[in-house]
Amino acid sequence: MNKTARSRFTQTQPTEKNFFICVLFGTLWGIAAGVVLLALCAVAGIFLDDPDKFAPIMALAAFFISSYIAGYKSAAYKRSGGAVTGLAAGATFVLIVVLFALATASSIKLPLFAICAPAAVLTSVFAGIAGAGKKQKAPKKHKIKNF
Repeated sequence: MNKTARSRFTQTQPTEKNFFICVLFGTLWGIAAGVVLLALCAVAGIFLDDPDKFAPIMALAAFFISSYIAGYKSAAYKRSGGAVTGLAAGATFVLIVVLFALATASSIKLPLFAICAPAAVLTSVFAGIAGAGKKQKAPKKHKIKNF
């Protein structure tokens, strides 16, 4: 095989990224987004008349948005197998949230958790499908303009 054919072959075959690293990367993005969203919700709660009324809604919104980000980022990093990557990232994200709630002695309402946990994982799966379909941007070419 000559050098030209070998270089064309290596250009068309993308390197496969490690599944677990992609899931970890996406989960960390989801956790970071969750912390930021919860901080924003806390600040928004200061300006509300009755923050106890809106706290569960804002917490669920932060949970689902963070789950979406975890699935999307993990699949976008992997670029293939979006549903499986999103499923793994969503399940890992939900597991970490549950472990954190148990470690801080927070109460988990079982009927609400039985509905929200699978819904969050499903949200992450759909985000993974959307993230895997994301096309990579072509590098910018610098053009020299004539005067």
